Amino acid sequence: IILFVSLAMTSSPVFSNDDSAKKLFKQGVEKFKKGDYRYAETLFLEAGQQGYNSLQLNYNLGVTAYKLEKYNDSIGYFKKLLTSPEFSAIANYNIGLALEKLEKKEEASRYFKQAAADDKNKKIHYLAQKKLEARTTEKDKKNNNKNWSVFGSFTVGYDDNVKLLSKDAPSGKEDAYTQSYLRGRYKTDPGVRVYMSVFDIKYDDFDEEDYRIIRAGVDYPFKLNQWQLTPALEYSESESGGDDYQDVIDYKLKARKRLGINTLTLNYRYSSIDAAEKQFYYQEGHRQRFRADYRMPLDFGTWRLRYQYETNNRKDTVTRSYSPDRNTVEALFRHSVRDNWDLLAHAAYRYSSYPSKAGKKRKDDRYRYSIGSEYTINKNWSIDARYQYTDNQSNQDIDDYTRNVYQIGITGMF
Repeated sequence: IILFVSLAMTSSPVFSNDDSAKKLFKQGVEKFKKGDYRYAETLFLEAGQQGYNSLQLNYNLGVTAYKLEKYNDSIGYFKKLLTSPEFSAIANYNIGLALEKLEKKEEASRYFKQAAADDKNKKIHYLAQKKLEARTTEKDKKNNNKNWSVFGSFTVGYDDNVKLLSKDAPSGKEDAYTQSYLRGRYKTDPGVRVYMSVFDIKYDDFDEEDYRIIRAGVDYPFKLNQWQLTPALEYSESESGGDDYQDVIDYKLKARKRLGINTLTLNYRYSSIDAAEKQFYYQEGHRQRFRADYRMPLDFGTWRLRYQYETNNRKDTVTRSYSPDRNTVEALFRHSVRDNWDLLAHAAYRYSSYPSKAGKKRKDDRYRYSIGSEYTINKNWSIDARYQYTDNQSNQDIDDYTRNVYQIGITGMF
C-alpha cells in the first residue's frame, strides 16, 4: 500500500512552461498518463535532443524509467536533481524506491534518511519516515524470528601506556596485545533470551595485565505503549593477571523509543561486586550507572549522543579511593563513504570525583578521541581499524597520563 501511494504521488509527470520542444514534451506527458511509458520515454528523449533541457524533463524521465523497470537509468536521472532545492527531497525518495527494486536495501535507507531530513515537503517527509520505520520493523522481525545468534571478533593492537585494571592507574609500559570476544544468544519460545559471552585480552610481555571475563545472563524484551523494555539479570566472573578478580551480579533495565527516524535509549544498571580473592578486597561494593543515548540519522551521516552518570561505593584502601562519581558526555559520528564502507569519529569527556583519602580528594578530567574505518565484506563479516587517544588530567600526579592505542580487527555475525 505504501509503495502504491508513493508511486501515485511521485509518478505523475511535471508540466513545464518552457517553449522549447513544448509539443513533444506535452505529448510525452499525455502518453504517460495513458500508460504508454515506452512511447512517453521516446518523446521525452526526443524533446531533450531538440534542446529541451530542464529539471522537469529529468524528473519525468526518471519516473518513466522507473515504470519501465529501468531502475539504474531512473536513479541516474533523479541524481541530476539532488542539488535542486525544489526536487532534492522527492529525488532522494525516488532513488530509494529504485534501490529497493534492485535489492539494495541498506543503500536505499540512506536516501530515505536524506528525504526524511527535509521536512519542507511534508508528504515526502512522512513517506520517507514510513519507509524507514518499515525497514526497521523488517529487521526486527528477521532478528526475532531467529532463535539463536553468534557474534565474535578478534583484534590485534598496540598500547603505549597499558592501564592497570585493578589499580585504576597507568603503568607507563607499552605492549602489543590480542583481544577476542565471543557472544552467543538463544531465544526461547516465550521470548526470553539466554546469552553467554567471553572477553579476553592478552599482552605479549606485560602478562600481569591479561584480563578475561565470562558473562552469562537472561533478558526479556517486551513492548509497553511506545517503549521497548528489556529487563536483564547477569552474572560474571573475571580474572586479572591469572588471578581470580571479581564476581559481579548485574541488574539491568533498557528502555527504547523511536521518535520518528531518531531513537532514544535509556539504560539503568546496578552492579553488586565481590572480590574473588582477598587481595582485591578494596574493589568490593556496588556501582550504579544511568545512561541516555540519542541516535540521529542525518543526510551526511549518523550521530549518537550519550550522557552517563556513574556512582560507586567500594571498600577502598586507607590511602586510595575506588569509589568515584562520574559524569560522561560523548558523541559518535558514522559516515558511509560507500554502501559497505563507513568512517567513524568519537569524542568523549569524563569528569570523576573521588572521596577524600589521607587528606587528598582526587579529581580527574579525561578527554578521549578516536577515529576509525569499518569495511563490510558481506552480511556476516567486516573488518575495522581504529586509533584512540586518551588524555587524563588529574590533581594527583600519579593519575596524570596520556595513552595511544592502535588496533585492527575482524568481526563475524551469524
